[in-house]
Amino acid sequence: MEIIDIRKDPFSDKKYHGFFGIFRRGRMLYKKYLRKPMRLVLILFFGIAIASAIFFYIYRDHAMNIISQFLSELSGTGVIDDESNISVVGLWANNVRAASNAWLFGLVPFIYLPVLSVIINAGMVGILTGYIGATTGSSFLKSALVSLVGVLPHGIFELTALFITMSMGIALCTYINRRILKKYEPWTFDIFMQEMAIYYATRVIPLLTIAAVIEVYVTPLILGLVNV
Repeated sequence: MEIIDIRKDPFSDKKYHGFFGIFRRGRMLYKKYLRKPMRLVLILFFGIAIASAIFFYIYRDHAMNIISQFLSELSGTGVIDDESNISVVGLWANNVRAASNAWLFGLVPFIYLPVLSVIINAGMVGILTGYIGATTGSSFLKSALVSLVGVLPHGIFELTALFITMSMGIALCTYINRRILKKYEPWTFDIFMQEMAIYYATRVIPLLTIAAVIEVYVTPLILGLVNV
């Protein structure tokens, strides 16, 4: 016997239609599914970032090795061109790929793979602090400050985008877990994924675009002012 889902369309009201309706639907998605994962992501990220900054400043050789390996791997991704310049398009594409993975890893039930994205990205903040300390001989506080100066201009946009997609990934995993366990969910899977995709396109993509432009053209100028 075919099971018919008779749940009401949550966006049947006219206020959810049209251009502005897209953003009202996004707010509903955030309040219903993303707000709690976002809190978790922020707590994990900043806690791990602080801990890793201390760790990699103490063990600066490890930070140097990781950064060297990371830069060598970038050469094959299109982020850095043949003249060792950072490509805006390549950087943007790489960040979109990372953000997409942070979200779509949530399709794997129960394991919460998106948390790995939180750990990796938070760890990179600490690695950068250790790398700066190793190459400049600066104190921990100065190394951390320079790291923040290098990250914040574009990081305000890039990290916000990553926080969103990490939260989306955790929310997606939770949603799938609940459906597997046959727990009630007011939104069908089609509606849930549709709204997630719209949220990604209208929030994440613009943020990553702005971040890529700032990272290539603005961040180097700011770092030059602090003699890095």
